[in-house]
Amino acid sequence: MSVQKPSYGTSVALTTTALQTLASAALAGWQSDAIDNASALALAILIRVKAVMAAGSPANDKTIYVYIYQSEDGTNFDDNATGAEGALTRRDPTNMQLIGTIAVPTSGGLTYEKVFHFVPPVMPRKWGVYINNFTGVAFASAVVSYTPVQGQSV
Repeated sequence: MSVQKPSYGTSVALTTTALQTLASAALAGWQSDAIDNASALALAILIRVKAVMAAGSPANDKTIYVYIYQSEDGTNFDDNATGAEGALTRRDPTNMQLIGTIAVPTSGGLTYEKVFHFVPPVMPRKWGVYINNFTGVAFASAVVSYTPVQGQSV
């Protein structure tokens, strides 16, 4: 009798050119390039977000919001996401799926890092990450990566 267990793929760094100095704003944020799940065939994904904050005192919500945008057909994405890395002002309310938050409670240019998991009933054909910085402090730098998780019988 076989048992289903996860099989972790290789971690992939996303291009984050427009994310590196993301300012704090209520709706303005950053979207990644869309990831095509046709080759990875991931059943779930792990997403790592690392943000180094510029010097300053947190305000507003003191929170970094991390969303997933999705496409069923590989062309049309949730709300106004385009699938191309860069700045994006999201709609409010949004239909993107919030997968988690990173609290930024302390001033001093600190680094905040968190791993999120996205385990839908079925992974979409294409998906991407949207990050909204509503901390009151700009990013000094940032890194976003993901690991596809597939199933295996052992």
